[in-house]
Amino acid sequence: MPAVNHVFTVFSLFAFTSVSVPLTWHLTEASSWNAGTCLFIFWTGLSSLVWFVNSIVWDGNVVNWAPVWCDICEFHSLSLNLSFFSVPSGVFGQRVEI
Repeated sequence: MPAVNHVFTVFSLFAFTSVSVPLTWHLTEASSWNAGTCLFIFWTGLSSLVWFVNSIVWDGNVVNWAPVWCDICEFHSLSLNLSFFSVPSGVFGQRVEI
């Protein structure tokens, strides 16, 4: 199954780069500087970057090369499960009130 790992690595990097492009648009345009959207883009890009690094570090082995990185990823994955449901509801809830 190494080919599946390499495909996942490529798609994780592609997801990070494709999310970074709209972030630059939102940060450079003064009229569309929406904090909720920028934070959601940042969090999604950070998640893709963490998955990309994890797919490289632990490709084909389970040796804990970086215990601190493992702790950071564990905290990130736990908070990621909550944020993927709470952040869009906050962003869309704000849009409905406008």
